[in-house]
Amino acid sequence: MAFNNQDRTYWRQAETVSDFQGIMTEELRSLLRAFGENEDIPVKTFTDREGSRVLKYRVVIMLPDGLAPNPTQPSGESISKLAAYHEALVQALTIIREFKAADLYGTSFMAIPHDGRMSEMPTDHQTLVKNKP
Repeated sequence: MAFNNQDRTYWRQAETVSDFQGIMTEELRSLLRAFGENEDIPVKTFTDREGSRVLKYRVVIMLPDGLAPNPTQPSGESISKLAAYHEALVQALTIIREFKAADLYGTSFMAIPHDGRMSEMPTDHQTLVKNKP
């Protein structure tokens, strides 16, 4: 469905997770299966165009009510559709893992790769200001 606003066109497209491939998509499907939810959840793609040029994509993954702690759905924005989808996907996986942490304890879904790893110590800005000559 397209909406026109002078020179800009906004296009909404309804898809499902089955329309996307990849390891992270398979992980989302596995999590959905583990919690007894339908694996084929809706994905809405919004395309913002100016003439024939795509300005940005916005992708929203519609998580089932039982897996989301609030009505806000994971979304991503980018110049490419795949990048926007990946951003929403990471957000969806993180929301499910954080919200269902007790249920996931001890499973292969327990670890969140981007959390818990500190590559360097956080800077204590107060100490730096006090010790400055």
